[in-house]
Amino acid sequence: MLSRVQSAMIRRAAGVRAASSAAAAAAAKP
Repeated sequence: MLSRVQSAMIRRAAGVRAASSAAAAAAAKP
């Protein structure tokens, strides 16, 4: 079972990845 801290860290990591990928996609657009 994942602890609340572990689940929170996973959510945070996923959010950071999504934000960075979205920013990269927006920056790649002219």
